[in-house]
Amino acid sequence: MKELNLNKIAHTARVDIKNVGSEYNLVKLMKQVETDEIRITKPWWNCNKNGVGFMVTDEGGIIRLHVRCYGDGMLEIACRCYDERDENDASKRIPAWVMYNSILLDGIEQLESPVCAWHDKAVYCRKPVRDGEEHDIIIVWQPLYHICNPHNILPKNELSIKKLLEFFDGGAENIYLTDETGHYAWQSVFRKNNFFMIKNGELVVKVSETEPVVFHSPLDTDHREALFKAIHQVMQRQSEIEETPVVNTSGQIVAIAKRQEAQDFQDLDWQGLREDMPSFPLGGVYVSSKGSKRLRDFINAFSDRVNIQVLDDVLLKGLLINNLQGTLVYEADLYPGFEKKISVQELHASLQADRLYELQRQAFAEYKGCFRQLPQWPEEVLETEITSHISSFLTQVDAEMPIILENDYNVEEIAWMCSRLRTSEKYGSDNSLYLYYTSFENFCARLRIDDWRNILATGKAVFLFDEQEKACHYGKTCDFVHREPSSLELSEITEIIHTIRTPQNSGRDFFSMILDGHPNLLTIGWQGLQNFAAIYETFLKDKTSEKAIDRLRQPVTEGEQRTLSANFYNMLKYKMEERLPVFLDNLSNFVKPDRKYEAADWMKAFFLSVSQTLGRNFTSRISPALYYDQHNYGQGLPWLNYTGAQDVTVLKKVYASFPYVREVGICRHPISYIGGAATFEVSHPYSGSFWSSPFTFARQFANNNYKTYLPIGHPQRNTVRMIRFEDLKLYPRETITKLCQFLRLPWSDNLLHLTTNLEDSGNVEGTVGFNTRPVYNRHLKHASILDYYRLELLNANNYTTWGYKLKYYDGEKYSRKELYELFGLPFKVEKQELKFDNWPDESEITEFHEWIYQRALEVTETGERQFVDKLGYLLEPVDCLFPDLQEGQELYE
Repeated sequence: MKELNLNKIAHTARVDIKNVGSEYNLVKLMKQVETDEIRITKPWWNCNKNGVGFMVTDEGGIIRLHVRCYGDGMLEIACRCYDERDENDASKRIPAWVMYNSILLDGIEQLESPVCAWHDKAVYCRKPVRDGEEHDIIIVWQPLYHICNPHNILPKNELSIKKLLEFFDGGAENIYLTDETGHYAWQSVFRKNNFFMIKNGELVVKVSETEPVVFHSPLDTDHREALFKAIHQVMQRQSEIEETPVVNTSGQIVAIAKRQEAQDFQDLDWQGLREDMPSFPLGGVYVSSKGSKRLRDFINAFSDRVNIQVLDDVLLKGLLINNLQGTLVYEADLYPGFEKKISVQELHASLQADRLYELQRQAFAEYKGCFRQLPQWPEEVLETEITSHISSFLTQVDAEMPIILENDYNVEEIAWMCSRLRTSEKYGSDNSLYLYYTSFENFCARLRIDDWRNILATGKAVFLFDEQEKACHYGKTCDFVHREPSSLELSEITEIIHTIRTPQNSGRDFFSMILDGHPNLLTIGWQGLQNFAAIYETFLKDKTSEKAIDRLRQPVTEGEQRTLSANFYNMLKYKMEERLPVFLDNLSNFVKPDRKYEAADWMKAFFLSVSQTLGRNFTSRISPALYYDQHNYGQGLPWLNYTGAQDVTVLKKVYASFPYVREVGICRHPISYIGGAATFEVSHPYSGSFWSSPFTFARQFANNNYKTYLPIGHPQRNTVRMIRFEDLKLYPRETITKLCQFLRLPWSDNLLHLTTNLEDSGNVEGTVGFNTRPVYNRHLKHASILDYYRLELLNANNYTTWGYKLKYYDGEKYSRKELYELFGLPFKVEKQELKFDNWPDESEITEFHEWIYQRALEVTETGERQFVDKLGYLLEPVDCLFPDLQEGQELYE
């Protein structure tokens, strides 16, 4: 990476201001404040469907603004730094730090303390605003190097730990020092006998005698970025190991203290642990200080039960020479010579584990599916491999004997299995989940770590611990005589699988037809019930089920009739007239007439009623998951005065009400997608005009909007996957097998036959079944090779996110003039005579070329867009499911 340009980076701050809401929301600068230091611009990327904002860049250190908001929304102030790029790779930003000391919004301070920021890690302030409100904003900042001035706090030969800690909130877990040559180490090994001594009541260490493990070069110009990174990490608490450096007068790192994690500063609840006497460490119990609130709380909670002493100089000297025995409870570990010690948070966790075990011991004592008494205290926790037993579970679903798993300690998965298993009473025979463990001691030890009480609450698990118990109880705990399973109930549907909103022509209808006939899925016809949220709000909400079903039978307005016809036609494809009355009658079988139901239960009832109407019976020992593909996500229904925002709100609540959720998105090679979208746009007239502009597909791809992103570490990343359209077409069995593993579904041969309501041929836009023609069709009728070349140029780096390679763009670099000429050339659709009244639209064509040229400038000069969410977290694409192929098979590229 090139040497940092400190004059440019350290002296330029940037603030993005926006009234976030709808596309009509605006924030306008009312007082002109532009000087030689401050610049106001309105970049195109800050003007979108969420509102119109502006950008402020400043080199003076203070920004004063007076703004007016148009439209109700959220005033968002994002404070970051100048966008500096690597001269060798324009897609990479160089971290460039500034310190924001104060952000005043209408005179109210928004920061608790000064905060560091750079372009990809902004400081956000937000305030709800109303239409017409005016607000004053004052922002005070300074270049980062101001806080890097050397501190003359360190003696030349000795470092006082107490003095050092005055500069770090929360103390230090470890101290990092230089050696006598001025080189710094990531970690220094402390040895009691060599480095520590008592001097004037203080614990000190000789800098010259530290023993570095790994050496690095002194902090010269080439290593200045390491200093900036370390400072930012501690200021923003963004890494697991957070460090703050102290530099000497030569600009070299003299010491680094590792700051405690943010969660470590939270109060600990000790009172809840007093109900049962926990097992304390043997010997005396010492606390390092009464200065810590958490240590004081610990003393107050247990001083009447355990002899606790506060560490002083006398005790410290005794401990250092091993004259005293006992365990030290500390807040910050400054005592490497103390052999028996435990942090206050570790002690709390240990006592919590003891408490958890006792609660579970009592629960197991009352549980009918466990035939042993658990010991009062378990043995030491043994090494236990936590693996997935889902595949074993699914292979036994259709077996005659009850399901049995051996040494399964994956509590989360076991809870899922129990939620999906139908009760023995409803299934008609023994349907318990038998859990067999070869080590009773190991199982008991795990109860200090994992909470099994939710599993016990289902009553579906039976615990076995040796061959004798297995012979006595496996398959013999149920008194039910085998009979036909009873009808499914709403409460048995605990998992939903739904598609991620992806652009048209991505293959979602094709995907829905694959899943349509799976025996463990509740499905409806593709594009069916696509406006469920509007139906719920209009016909079902706050009504008893009896009145709601009557309302469905008799829509009042023309808009209501159109809504029901469109949704029920797709739901009951091809036979709506004869099926609709049966469907509405069946609907009453799953709801109680005098009860009001929430949206999620109504959705379950709709799916169950459709299945009953079509004659589908679910006889498996596991309840089916619900698969829902809302084709027009968030579009709303204008004839019902119903908005897309309402649509999204209702569906989010529906998904959140299911204990288990899986999401799948369909991605398609951009060339195939863009060409297919273009062909569709100009081949499917609607009310005399396009579904949307012929340039819509180009904008979507150029903006990279067709992908799905989540922050790294977001818990939802575990439940979301993409799957490639081409893999489904080329290697259906291998790809769908991988899909089943993710969705936790047993294999079914029905997945290799495209159906709709189990009876359609699976014809999608003239392509039957798994025909591979759409994989290779470039749709050159409406998009030329030049069109593809330019669109690939705009997303060259992002093109390979899900395994796709460039086909046309060769990496050529262009000047501004050359870009203007390249993107000024007409797209193929501009020269075609289309059968629409509003085409060609010269003003739209001109606007499009201006827009795409600006996009090309941004990509080539500053790199492709980084996606950041509202909280400033960098978003990364979700993982893709690639099929496991045999030798000789090759993935589509």
